[in-house]
Amino acid sequence: MASTYTTRVGLEKQGDGENANTWGLVLNENVIDLVDEAVAGYEAISLAGGGLTLTNTDGVTNQARNFGLKFTGALPADTTVVVPAKEKIYYVHNSTTENYNVFLKPAGGTAVTVVEAGRSMIAAVDGTNINLLESTDPAIFATKAEVQALSATLATSINNSNTAIATLSATMATSINNSNTAIALVSSTLETRIATVSSTMATSVNNLKTGITGGTIVAATATNATNAVNATSATNATNFAGNNSAYYTNAGNLNAGTLLAARLSGDYSINNTGTLDGFNASDFLRVTEESLSNDGYIEFSNGLIIQWGRETLAATSGESIIWPKAFVSTPFISFGVEIGDPDATANITGGTRSASGWTGINTAGSGLFHWIAIGV
Repeated sequence: MASTYTTRVGLEKQGDGENANTWGLVLNENVIDLVDEAVAGYEAISLAGGGLTLTNTDGVTNQARNFGLKFTGALPADTTVVVPAKEKIYYVHNSTTENYNVFLKPAGGTAVTVVEAGRSMIAAVDGTNINLLESTDPAIFATKAEVQALSATLATSINNSNTAIATLSATMATSINNSNTAIALVSSTLETRIATVSSTMATSVNNLKTGITGGTIVAATATNATNAVNATSATNATNFAGNNSAYYTNAGNLNAGTLLAARLSGDYSINNTGTLDGFNASDFLRVTEESLSNDGYIEFSNGLIIQWGRETLAATSGESIIWPKAFVSTPFISFGVEIGDPDATANITGGTRSASGWTGINTAGSGLFHWIAIGV
């Protein structure tokens, strides 16, 4: 009876009575050695010449029987390797070069794509199809050492963030306290200046009243009063001494004398470029320039400028505010709060104040901010 072969890896099964006196050699070479090849064989196969079909001769050593297949060589194009259409498990390692694909398929079956160069896989053939178990991709999956290193980095970053948050909270608390102190200082300064202006105006009004006694303008307090005529010759306040009020806008038309109180009824405009009761025009605090709008200012005759405005700022550093009117020098004080934050926790802080504006601003939150700046 003739020998037959196993269906999967082609091992020789000797027939009864066959190979007398030589059956042991056949067993060793055609069975035991080939089992060794099927279980632990690892063969390097070059694909530099293109696609190929693995050798598969029964009873002798062949490529397809090996457990491990290592594909090598520079691929000329996409390349297909054909294995027998038999049940078999392969370990496959791709060690080829060039940017092409390697395909593995059972004869007459469906091809699968071999992993990219440098990686390995397990291919289980059922006779028609191939199921794959691929090695992990180091570009996708991290190693234990990489995970530990990343964990340490994250822990350090979290600790640094907590420290930064604590520092920022302390800085914000200090800025809020400084702003509250600045507001109190501005309020005190404004009260003092208003009181001074009120006192000066009261003194000036009293001096003006003193200069008008019994319906008569005292000659000593009037510019060119020696040219005035006696008011008794006037018919009424509108028509004075035969002339209407326009006549007397020129001091040269007045002769020395006094004006009765009866002639001073009605409204009069006084244009004085000299002195009034010994005071120059510069002695009286007055508004010299103003812009009364949402972003505006008031400038006084002593050089003091009070400015205000509204500005939408983002919750970041580096925001800016430009004063409606440039100061001569850096303002005494400037501050701002978010209109939607009645507790004033979203103050404008930091930055650099200059005669032209406020740059490099920090805010605790984005929104519409109201601000005030005072200086000269």
